[in-house]
Amino acid sequence: MLLLLLLLLPLLLLRTGSLLVRGYWLTVQDSVEVLEGAHVSVLCDFFYPRGGWDKNTPAYGYWFREEAKEQRDAPVATNDRRRAVQEETRGRFRLLGDPKNYNCSLDIRDARRKDTGTYFFRVERGETVKYSYRRKQLSVCVKALSQTPDIDIQGTLESGHPRNITCSVPWPCERGTPPTFSWIGVNLTLLGPRTPRSSVVTLTPGPQHHDTNLTCRVTFHGGVSTERTIRLNVSYAPQDLTIKVFQKEGADDSRQVTSTILGPWANSTISLTKQPEMGTHLLCEGKNYHGNHMLSITLMSSKGSWDKQAFIRGLVRGFVYGAIAATLLFLCLIPFIVKFIRMKQAKKIATIKVERGPEVKEGQESEMSPEKPIVTPSSESQTQKDPCNA
Repeated sequence: MLLLLLLLLPLLLLRTGSLLVRGYWLTVQDSVEVLEGAHVSVLCDFFYPRGGWDKNTPAYGYWFREEAKEQRDAPVATNDRRRAVQEETRGRFRLLGDPKNYNCSLDIRDARRKDTGTYFFRVERGETVKYSYRRKQLSVCVKALSQTPDIDIQGTLESGHPRNITCSVPWPCERGTPPTFSWIGVNLTLLGPRTPRSSVVTLTPGPQHHDTNLTCRVTFHGGVSTERTIRLNVSYAPQDLTIKVFQKEGADDSRQVTSTILGPWANSTISLTKQPEMGTHLLCEGKNYHGNHMLSITLMSSKGSWDKQAFIRGLVRGFVYGAIAATLLFLCLIPFIVKFIRMKQAKKIATIKVERGPEVKEGQESEMSPEKPIVTPSSESQTQKDPCNA
Protein backbone atom coordinates (compact mmCIF):
# COMPACT_ATOMS: atom_id res chain seq x y z
CA MET A 1 0.00 0.00 0.00
CA LEU A 2 2.79 2.45 0.92
CA LEU A 3 4.53 1.65 -2.32
CA LEU A 4 1.35 2.41 -4.24
CA LEU A 5 1.01 5.81 -2.55
CA LEU A 6 4.59 6.67 -3.40
CA LEU A 7 3.93 5.77 -7.02
CA LEU A 8 0.76 7.87 -7.14
CA LEU A 9 2.28 10.91 -5.36
CA PRO A 10 3.79 12.45 -8.53
CA LEU A 11 0.45 12.16 -10.29
CA LEU A 12 -1.34 13.80 -7.36
CA LEU A 13 1.17 16.63 -7.27
CA LEU A 14 0.82 17.22 -11.00
CA ARG A 15 -2.97 17.26 -10.68
CA THR A 16 -2.84 19.89 -7.93
CA GLY A 17 -0.45 22.14 -9.87
CA SER A 18 2.78 20.92 -8.27
CA LEU A 19 5.79 19.32 -9.80
CA LEU A 20 8.08 16.82 -8.07
CA VAL A 21 11.56 16.41 -9.52
CA ARG A 22 14.29 14.72 -7.39
CA GLY A 23 12.71 16.07 -4.23
CA TYR A 24 11.86 19.49 -5.70
CA TRP A 25 8.24 20.51 -6.20
CA LEU A 26 6.31 23.77 -6.47
CA THR A 27 2.63 24.58 -6.24
CA VAL A 28 1.32 27.75 -7.91
CA GLN A 29 -1.59 28.63 -10.13
CA ASP A 30 -0.94 28.44 -13.84
CA SER A 31 -2.05 31.99 -14.66
CA VAL A 32 -3.32 35.13 -13.04
CA GLU A 33 -5.10 38.17 -14.48
CA VAL A 34 -4.80 41.66 -13.09
CA LEU A 35 -6.11 45.03 -14.23
CA GLU A 36 -3.68 47.66 -15.32
CA GLY A 37 -2.71 49.75 -12.31
CA ALA A 38 -4.21 47.28 -9.85
CA HIS A 39 -2.69 44.86 -7.33
CA VAL A 40 -2.59 41.07 -7.10
CA SER A 41 -1.04 38.50 -4.77
CA VAL A 42 -0.13 35.02 -5.99
CA LEU A 43 0.11 32.19 -3.44
CA CYS A 44 3.01 29.83 -3.93
CA ASP A 45 4.43 26.85 -1.98
CA PHE A 46 7.52 24.84 -2.83
CA PHE A 47 9.83 22.20 -1.42
CA TYR A 48 13.50 21.34 -1.70
CA PRO A 49 15.41 18.40 -0.22
CA ARG A 50 17.48 18.50 2.94
CA GLY A 51 21.19 18.23 2.75
CA GLY A 52 24.06 20.68 2.60
CA TRP A 53 22.38 23.23 4.86
CA ASP A 54 21.09 23.64 8.40
CA LYS A 55 18.50 25.81 10.07
CA ASN A 56 20.89 28.75 10.26
CA THR A 57 21.69 28.66 6.57
CA PRO A 58 19.91 31.53 4.78
CA ALA A 59 17.49 30.65 2.01
CA TYR A 60 17.09 32.92 -1.00
CA GLY A 61 14.25 32.99 -3.46
CA TYR A 62 14.17 34.61 -6.89
CA TRP A 63 11.44 35.28 -9.45
CA PHE A 64 12.71 35.59 -13.02
CA ARG A 65 11.17 36.18 -16.40
CA GLU A 66 10.92 33.10 -18.57
CA GLU A 67 13.74 34.09 -20.92
CA ALA A 68 16.15 35.19 -18.16
CA LYS A 69 19.50 33.57 -17.38
CA GLU A 70 19.71 33.02 -13.63
CA GLN A 71 23.37 33.91 -13.18
CA ARG A 72 23.43 36.80 -15.62
CA ASP A 73 20.06 38.56 -15.61
CA ALA A 74 18.47 40.42 -12.73
CA PRO A 75 15.36 38.94 -11.11
CA VAL A 76 12.07 40.80 -10.89
CA ALA A 77 11.81 40.08 -7.15
CA THR A 78 14.06 38.53 -4.49
CA ASN A 79 14.88 38.57 -0.80
CA ASP A 80 18.60 38.44 -1.59
CA ARG A 81 19.93 41.92 -0.97
CA ARG A 82 23.10 41.05 -2.84
CA ARG A 83 21.20 40.84 -6.10
CA ALA A 84 19.77 43.90 -7.82
CA VAL A 85 16.29 43.60 -9.27
CA GLN A 86 15.09 44.90 -12.62
CA GLU A 87 14.54 48.63 -12.68
CA GLU A 88 11.05 48.39 -14.17
CA THR A 89 9.79 46.08 -11.40
CA ARG A 90 11.61 47.61 -8.45
CA GLY A 91 9.18 48.45 -5.67
CA ARG A 92 6.26 46.77 -7.47
CA PHE A 93 7.21 43.08 -7.46
CA ARG A 94 7.89 41.64 -4.03
CA LEU A 95 8.63 38.18 -2.67
CA LEU A 96 6.12 37.88 0.14
CA GLY A 97 6.99 34.41 1.38
CA ASP A 98 10.05 33.25 3.31
CA PRO A 99 11.99 30.57 1.43
CA LYS A 100 13.04 29.08 4.78
CA ASN A 101 9.38 28.25 5.33
CA TYR A 102 8.97 26.96 1.76
CA ASN A 103 6.84 29.96 0.78
CA CYS A 104 7.35 31.58 -2.61
CA SER A 105 4.26 33.85 -2.76
CA LEU A 106 4.61 36.82 -5.10
CA ASP A 107 3.01 40.25 -4.75
CA ILE A 108 2.48 42.56 -7.74
CA ARG A 109 1.18 46.09 -7.36
CA ASP A 110 0.66 48.95 -9.78
CA ALA A 111 0.56 46.42 -12.59
CA ARG A 112 1.63 47.58 -16.02
CA ARG A 113 0.83 46.20 -19.44
CA LYS A 114 4.49 45.29 -20.02
CA ASP A 115 4.39 43.07 -16.91
CA THR A 116 2.45 40.55 -18.99
CA GLY A 117 4.56 37.42 -19.38
CA THR A 118 5.71 34.14 -17.85
CA TYR A 119 7.79 33.89 -14.67
CA PHE A 120 9.62 31.07 -12.87
CA PHE A 121 10.94 30.68 -9.32
CA ARG A 122 14.46 29.76 -8.17
CA VAL A 123 15.71 28.78 -4.72
CA GLU A 124 19.27 28.81 -3.34
CA ARG A 125 20.29 27.50 0.09
CA GLY A 126 23.73 26.36 1.04
CA GLU A 127 26.02 24.69 -1.45
CA THR A 128 23.71 21.99 -2.70
CA VAL A 129 20.28 23.61 -3.08
CA LYS A 130 20.38 25.68 -6.27
CA TYR A 131 17.34 24.93 -8.35
CA SER A 132 15.08 26.71 -10.84
CA TYR A 133 11.46 25.51 -11.13
CA ARG A 134 11.19 26.06 -14.88
CA ARG A 135 8.76 23.21 -15.36
CA LYS A 136 6.16 24.99 -13.24
CA GLN A 137 5.85 28.62 -14.25
CA LEU A 138 3.43 31.45 -13.58
CA SER A 139 1.69 33.29 -16.42
CA VAL A 140 0.72 36.90 -15.66
CA CYS A 141 -1.78 38.73 -17.86
CA VAL A 142 -2.24 42.47 -17.31
CA LYS A 143 -5.45 43.66 -18.92
CA ALA A 144 -6.23 47.18 -19.99
CA LEU A 145 -8.14 49.15 -17.40
CA SER A 146 -11.67 49.00 -18.76
CA GLN A 147 -13.51 49.47 -15.49
CA THR A 148 -14.54 52.95 -14.48
CA PRO A 149 -15.05 54.44 -11.03
CA ASP A 150 -18.45 54.70 -9.41
CA ILE A 151 -19.99 58.11 -8.64
CA ASP A 152 -22.65 58.23 -5.95
CA ILE A 153 -24.72 61.31 -5.04
CA GLN A 154 -26.47 61.37 -1.68
CA GLY A 155 -30.04 62.37 -2.46
CA THR A 156 -31.29 64.58 -5.26
CA LEU A 157 -29.57 67.81 -6.26
CA GLU A 158 -31.63 70.82 -5.20
CA SER A 159 -30.56 74.40 -5.77
CA GLY A 160 -28.90 75.86 -2.68
CA HIS A 161 -28.71 72.55 -0.76
CA PRO A 162 -25.21 71.03 -0.28
CA ARG A 163 -24.79 67.40 -1.29
CA ASN A 164 -21.91 64.93 -0.82
CA ILE A 165 -20.63 63.16 -3.92
CA THR A 166 -18.46 60.03 -3.61
CA CYS A 167 -16.14 58.62 -6.26
CA SER A 168 -14.82 55.10 -5.62
CA VAL A 169 -13.04 52.30 -7.47
CA PRO A 170 -14.87 48.96 -7.38
CA TRP A 171 -11.71 46.82 -7.32
CA PRO A 172 -9.37 46.16 -4.38
CA CYS A 173 -6.16 48.14 -4.19
CA GLU A 174 -5.25 48.15 -0.50
CA ARG A 175 -1.68 46.94 -1.06
CA GLY A 176 -1.07 48.98 -4.18
CA THR A 177 -0.09 52.61 -4.37
CA PRO A 178 -3.20 54.65 -3.56
CA PRO A 179 -4.58 56.22 -6.73
CA THR A 180 -5.05 59.94 -7.20
CA PHE A 181 -8.62 61.21 -7.47
CA SER A 182 -9.35 64.37 -9.42
CA TRP A 183 -12.67 66.11 -10.11
CA ILE A 184 -13.40 68.06 -13.27
CA GLY A 185 -16.42 70.18 -14.14
CA VAL A 186 -17.72 72.36 -11.31
CA ASN A 187 -16.52 74.12 -8.19
CA LEU A 188 -16.28 71.50 -5.45
CA THR A 189 -15.08 71.37 -1.86
CA LEU A 190 -12.94 68.37 -0.91
CA LEU A 191 -13.86 66.47 2.23
CA GLY A 192 -11.46 64.29 4.20
CA PRO A 193 -10.03 61.99 5.06
CA ARG A 194 -9.71 60.29 1.70
CA THR A 195 -9.52 56.51 1.62
CA PRO A 196 -7.32 54.55 -0.82
CA ARG A 197 -10.42 53.59 -2.76
CA SER A 198 -12.63 56.67 -2.65
CA SER A 199 -12.85 60.45 -2.61
CA VAL A 200 -15.71 62.54 -1.21
CA VAL A 201 -16.56 66.12 -2.22
CA THR A 202 -19.42 68.47 -1.44
CA LEU A 203 -21.33 70.50 -4.00
CA THR A 204 -23.81 73.32 -3.43
CA PRO A 205 -25.66 73.19 -6.75
CA GLY A 206 -27.36 76.10 -8.47
CA PRO A 207 -29.25 76.62 -11.73
CA GLN A 208 -25.94 77.12 -13.52
CA HIS A 209 -24.93 73.55 -12.67
CA HIS A 210 -27.97 71.93 -14.27
CA ASP A 211 -27.24 69.79 -17.31
CA THR A 212 -23.46 70.17 -16.85
CA ASN A 213 -20.88 67.38 -16.71
CA LEU A 214 -19.03 66.20 -13.62
CA THR A 215 -16.03 63.92 -14.13
CA CYS A 216 -14.13 61.82 -11.60
CA ARG A 217 -10.72 60.72 -12.82
CA VAL A 218 -8.66 58.05 -11.04
CA THR A 219 -4.94 57.98 -11.84
CA PHE A 220 -2.79 55.04 -10.77
CA HIS A 221 0.95 54.80 -10.32
CA GLY A 222 2.63 54.91 -13.70
CA GLY A 223 0.15 57.29 -15.29
CA VAL A 224 -2.63 54.77 -15.87
CA SER A 225 -6.00 56.48 -15.45
CA THR A 226 -9.70 55.85 -15.81
CA GLU A 227 -12.64 58.17 -15.42
CA ARG A 228 -16.41 58.42 -15.35
CA THR A 229 -18.59 61.38 -16.33
CA ILE A 230 -22.13 62.05 -15.18
CA ARG A 231 -24.58 64.79 -16.13
CA LEU A 232 -25.98 66.78 -13.22
CA ASN A 233 -29.73 67.14 -12.85
CA VAL A 234 -30.46 70.09 -10.55
CA SER A 235 -33.97 70.98 -9.40
CA TYR A 236 -34.69 74.70 -9.01
CA ALA A 237 -37.43 77.29 -9.36
CA PRO A 238 -38.47 78.25 -12.93
CA GLN A 239 -36.54 81.13 -14.45
CA ASP A 240 -35.64 82.74 -17.78
CA LEU A 241 -39.21 82.44 -19.01
CA THR A 242 -39.73 83.45 -22.65
CA ILE A 243 -42.88 83.85 -24.73
CA LYS A 244 -43.10 83.63 -28.52
CA VAL A 245 -46.09 84.36 -30.77
CA PHE A 246 -46.52 82.62 -34.13
CA GLN A 247 -49.10 83.03 -36.89
CA LYS A 248 -50.20 79.88 -38.65
CA GLU A 249 -49.70 79.73 -42.39
CA GLY A 250 -52.84 80.57 -44.37
CA ALA A 251 -54.68 81.93 -41.33
CA ASP A 252 -55.24 85.63 -40.83
CA ASP A 253 -56.89 85.64 -37.44
CA SER A 254 -55.33 82.70 -35.58
CA ARG A 255 -52.31 83.11 -33.35
CA GLN A 256 -50.19 80.58 -31.42
CA VAL A 257 -48.47 81.57 -28.19
CA THR A 258 -45.66 79.34 -26.91
CA SER A 259 -43.86 79.79 -23.60
CA THR A 260 -40.49 78.24 -22.88
CA ILE A 261 -38.63 78.12 -19.60
CA LEU A 262 -35.11 77.15 -18.56
CA GLY A 263 -35.18 73.79 -16.83
CA PRO A 264 -36.38 70.21 -17.21
CA TRP A 265 -40.03 71.13 -17.61
CA ALA A 266 -42.50 70.90 -20.47
CA ASN A 267 -43.29 74.00 -22.50
CA SER A 268 -46.79 75.45 -22.72
CA THR A 269 -48.66 76.43 -25.89
CA ILE A 270 -52.04 78.09 -26.35
CA SER A 271 -53.82 78.87 -29.63
CA LEU A 272 -55.98 81.95 -30.24
CA THR A 273 -58.46 80.85 -32.91
CA LYS A 274 -60.31 84.19 -33.02
CA GLN A 275 -59.08 87.65 -33.71
CA PRO A 276 -57.86 89.08 -30.39
CA GLU A 277 -58.55 92.62 -29.38
CA MET A 278 -55.82 95.18 -29.79
CA GLY A 279 -53.74 95.23 -26.60
CA THR A 280 -54.78 91.78 -25.37
CA HIS A 281 -52.79 91.03 -22.19
CA LEU A 282 -51.42 87.51 -21.62
CA LEU A 283 -49.80 86.29 -18.38
CA CYS A 284 -47.71 83.10 -18.25
CA GLU A 285 -46.64 81.62 -14.92
CA GLY A 286 -44.14 78.81 -14.41
CA LYS A 287 -44.42 77.14 -11.02
CA ASN A 288 -42.98 74.11 -9.27
CA TYR A 289 -42.10 72.89 -5.79
CA HIS A 290 -39.11 75.22 -5.57
CA GLY A 291 -40.84 78.48 -6.59
CA ASN A 292 -42.48 80.28 -9.48
CA HIS A 293 -41.73 82.80 -12.22
CA MET A 294 -44.15 84.98 -14.22
CA LEU A 295 -43.97 86.86 -17.49
CA SER A 296 -46.64 88.85 -19.33
CA ILE A 297 -47.00 90.18 -22.88
CA THR A 298 -49.38 92.53 -24.69
CA LEU A 299 -50.46 91.59 -28.20
CA MET A 300 -49.83 94.51 -30.57
CA SER A 301 -50.33 94.88 -34.31
CA SER A 302 -47.98 93.37 -36.81
CA LYS A 303 -48.05 92.91 -40.59
CA GLY A 304 -51.25 91.32 -41.85
CA SER A 305 -54.82 92.13 -43.06
CA TRP A 306 -56.09 92.36 -39.50
CA ASP A 307 -53.34 94.83 -38.71
CA LYS A 308 -54.14 97.00 -41.78
CA GLN A 309 -57.77 97.31 -40.76
CA ALA A 310 -56.76 98.25 -37.26
CA PHE A 311 -54.33 100.80 -38.65
CA ILE A 312 -57.02 102.39 -40.87
CA ARG A 313 -59.46 102.56 -37.97
CA GLY A 314 -56.84 104.17 -35.82
CA LEU A 315 -55.95 106.65 -38.56
CA VAL A 316 -59.60 107.73 -39.01
CA ARG A 317 -60.01 108.08 -35.28
CA GLY A 318 -56.89 110.19 -35.19
CA PHE A 319 -58.21 112.59 -37.82
CA VAL A 320 -61.58 112.92 -36.06
CA TYR A 321 -60.03 113.46 -32.68
CA GLY A 322 -57.60 115.97 -34.19
CA ALA A 323 -60.40 117.98 -35.84
CA ILE A 324 -62.41 118.06 -32.62
CA ALA A 325 -59.38 119.19 -30.68
CA ALA A 326 -58.61 121.95 -33.20
CA THR A 327 -62.25 123.20 -33.09
CA LEU A 328 -62.29 123.30 -29.31
CA LEU A 329 -59.02 125.15 -29.29
CA PHE A 330 -60.33 127.74 -31.76
CA LEU A 331 -63.49 128.30 -29.72
CA CYS A 332 -61.43 128.81 -26.61
CA LEU A 333 -59.28 131.40 -28.38
CA ILE A 334 -62.19 133.54 -29.78
CA PRO A 335 -62.73 135.62 -26.57
CA PHE A 336 -59.05 136.39 -26.37
CA ILE A 337 -58.98 137.41 -30.03
CA VAL A 338 -61.99 139.77 -29.63
CA LYS A 339 -60.52 141.31 -26.51
CA PHE A 340 -57.23 141.85 -28.28
CA ILE A 341 -58.92 143.57 -31.22
CA ARG A 342 -60.88 145.88 -28.93
CA MET A 343 -57.82 146.81 -26.96
CA LYS A 344 -56.01 147.60 -30.16
CA GLN A 345 -58.86 149.85 -31.39
CA ALA A 346 -59.07 151.69 -28.03
CA LYS A 347 -55.39 152.36 -28.11
CA LYS A 348 -55.67 153.76 -31.62
CA ILE A 349 -58.52 156.15 -30.62
CA ALA A 350 -56.57 157.39 -27.62
CA THR A 351 -53.62 158.15 -29.85
CA ILE A 352 -55.81 160.19 -32.21
CA LYS A 353 -57.25 162.27 -29.31
CA VAL A 354 -53.84 163.10 -28.02
CA GLU A 355 -52.78 164.34 -31.44
CA ARG A 356 -55.90 166.69 -31.83
CA GLY A 357 -55.85 168.23 -28.28
CA PRO A 358 -53.39 171.29 -28.84
CA GLU A 359 -55.34 172.67 -31.87
CA VAL A 360 -58.60 173.04 -29.89
CA LYS A 361 -56.84 174.96 -27.06
CA GLU A 362 -55.30 177.53 -29.39
CA GLY A 363 -58.76 178.39 -30.97
CA GLN A 364 -60.33 178.98 -27.59
CA GLU A 365 -57.59 181.43 -26.52
CA SER A 366 -58.03 183.58 -29.71
CA GLU A 367 -61.78 184.02 -29.12
CA MET A 368 -61.16 185.33 -25.55
CA SER A 369 -58.69 188.11 -26.67
CA PRO A 370 -59.41 191.80 -25.09
CA GLU A 371 -59.24 193.54 -28.51
CA LYS A 372 -62.83 192.55 -29.22
CA PRO A 373 -64.92 193.17 -26.10
CA ILE A 374 -68.14 191.41 -25.83
CA VAL A 375 -71.26 193.52 -25.29
CA THR A 376 -74.23 191.87 -23.77
CA PRO A 377 -77.81 193.24 -24.10
CA SER A 378 -78.02 193.93 -20.38
CA SER A 379 -75.06 196.33 -20.47
CA GLU A 380 -76.62 198.32 -23.33
CA SER A 381 -79.86 198.83 -21.51
CA GLN A 382 -78.05 200.04 -18.39
CA THR A 383 -76.22 202.69 -20.40
CA GLN A 384 -79.37 204.16 -21.85
CA LYS A 385 -81.12 204.53 -18.50
CA ASP A 386 -78.38 206.73 -16.88
CA PRO A 387 -77.60 209.55 -19.30
CA CYS A 388 -76.44 211.97 -16.50
CA ASN A 389 -73.47 209.84 -15.71
CA ALA A 390 -72.29 209.92 -19.31
